[in-house]
Amino acid sequence: MNTTWKIGGLSSRTMSPICTSSCASTRLKGSGTRKGNGKCECHAGYTGELCDTCTEGYYEGEPGPNGTRTCVACHPSCEGPCAEGGPKACKACKKGYRMNEELGCVDIDECIESEEPLCKDKMNTYCVNKEGSYDCT
Repeated sequence: MNTTWKIGGLSSRTMSPICTSSCASTRLKGSGTRKGNGKCECHAGYTGELCDTCTEGYYEGEPGPNGTRTCVACHPSCEGPCAEGGPKACKACKKGYRMNEELGCVDIDECIESEEPLCKDKMNTYCVNKEGSYDCT
């Protein structure tokens, strides 16, 4: 039977709990939950045996309480890893964005830039640009 302990304070901007189970020989360094078998189950954005490494799509933010590591989600326009927050820190851009040398990942206005009308198959609709995409309304 796996029992989950959620002991300790908050360790990241996403308000994930950390664990410091007294029965464990090591302290959880990042954000996760210690299971009854002694293994850590990392919260979103964290990986590693002690949940002390940020996964792809997250970057290391300011230390949390007690010096714990915080992993913060990259900007929504980022595809894969980033160096810090904001669209300028993206290593690559998601579909619907393009890399701008000065600004980083910027939204593509598909409604304007498409060579063919995007909403032509739907009667009485207009193309409306959305962040990273578009809608036919």
